[in-house]
Amino acid sequence: MKALPKRLVYILVTLLAISRPLQSSAQNHQRYRLYDLGPGSGIGAGVTLANDHGDVVGGALTSTPNPDLLNPNPLWGPSEFTSHAFRWRNGNLTDLGTLPGGNSSGAVAVNESGTIVGLADNGLIDPQAGFPEAFGVLWSHGHIQNLGALGGNQSFAVAINNLGQVTGVAENDVPDPFSFLGATEAHAFLWERGIMRDLGTLGGPDSWGFYVNDKGQVAGFSFTSDLSLRPFLWTQGEMIDLGSLGGTFGFANALNNRGQVAGPMNLPGDFNSHPFLWDRGTLVDLGTLGGENANGQAMNDAGEVVGEADNSTPCTPDCDHPQVYRAYLWRHGVMSDLGAVPADRCGNAYSINARTQVVGTNGHCHGFVDAFLWENGSIYNLNDLVAGPAPLHMVVALYITDDGLIAGTGVPPGVSVYDVETLGHVFVLVPCGDGCEEDDAETMAAKSVVRDEWLGTIGPHTSSKQEAGGIPARIHQHFLHNRARNTAQ
Repeated sequence: MKALPKRLVYILVTLLAISRPLQSSAQNHQRYRLYDLGPGSGIGAGVTLANDHGDVVGGALTSTPNPDLLNPNPLWGPSEFTSHAFRWRNGNLTDLGTLPGGNSSGAVAVNESGTIVGLADNGLIDPQAGFPEAFGVLWSHGHIQNLGALGGNQSFAVAINNLGQVTGVAENDVPDPFSFLGATEAHAFLWERGIMRDLGTLGGPDSWGFYVNDKGQVAGFSFTSDLSLRPFLWTQGEMIDLGSLGGTFGFANALNNRGQVAGPMNLPGDFNSHPFLWDRGTLVDLGTLGGENANGQAMNDAGEVVGEADNSTPCTPDCDHPQVYRAYLWRHGVMSDLGAVPADRCGNAYSINARTQVVGTNGHCHGFVDAFLWENGSIYNLNDLVAGPAPLHMVVALYITDDGLIAGTGVPPGVSVYDVETLGHVFVLVPCGDGCEEDDAETMAAKSVVRDEWLGTIGPHTSSKQEAGGIPARIHQHFLHNRARNTAQ
């Protein structure tokens, strides 16, 4: 399962530097300026992705009551207020709007040229599904474009590469009780220059494109003929089944520019899951930290994988897992425990950049408490690295760019860290170097401007739930719910 490195010296260095991480002092570490973007909502848990030019995109609640509260599109879920897609760059927050006649939108991905994709409704009810229609959209140079569908009334644009190719999922007109989106079959697509290409399935009714790299390869997941869910790689016109670790569920959580795919797969019986790495036809079980379960969350172009893995320590009765779970880094065939910040015990890693900087969250094994940064064998509480007074306590760090910009969710004063899923705010951390010596009053004034720039539309309370795992967590829950519902019928 774990391939040994060729040299024993490398193993010893790796174990000393990584597997026994230091809980380092933040005194001499790079400092960050923290920006509070207000309450997040919609698909992607508020913040969804950032690029190396400093663009952060996502969805934020407005103060407009949601007319679809009692009949929401399942991808958004019920919310008291509508949400709009946003782009944040250099302290400026821009409302991207929605389709004509629509109420809500959410931005999901942005490429290095600043082109953004996501989801928006049009104010109409899907006659097949009975809930609001929503379509994949693209924002470029201040304009929104509806990418359409494959003959149905729903679609969702999930990822865009630096060539402007877009992938996601779109409905056709074939009735399907297992549909990922509404009431008809939903297939992965590749959109380019106005043309949406149906990528097909692995033999079942539905598929979903989740990532597209700069080679135009697409990774996602698809039903097979027996309604198992398998990850796939679409390349050169062919959809490749990436296999199974014995269970009936697998998910592609990452695709890099080398064509490697990572994510979780269930083991036989579907009670436990392990992370996998697929590379040029070879499927590797990455194992755990000695416990029963693990998950692969993200991967960089070097094929380094991060996520959450159980160790062999039983957890106390108030834990949300039977075993203690820790953030890990897998590289060169070795899974290493990244440790936890002081006072915390469990954790999950959500993102890794080209410099092998890792971000995620630590907590008490029954909820999230502190966002962390791991680098060079040491783990840091991000709340200790903020320059000046902090308007938020950062709970979950979801993304880190190659330039070191970090985005995630946190809570304002007076809100419990355990309410981050319902009352959380989106944050951005920008490395500030010598600029961190600026007067604290000026820093706080800048942060206030950023919050005020949301056009006065932030709602004071929300009923929208954020998922720390972002879109994959929502899709997994949606799949399990639909499968259980239809199996019972």
